[in-house]
Amino acid sequence: MILMVSVQDLYEAKQALKGGADIVDVKNLQEALVGSAHP
Repeated sequence: MILMVSVQDLYEAKQALKGGADIVDVKNLQEALVGSAHP
């Protein structure tokens, strides 16, 4: 099984990886639902 976690910032991304996430999906929920994060 593969675990994908959606995050909004670096802290959440680090926590997701620490928790065993295989895929980290970065989102900016103010703009859209998928793939709209800024660097």
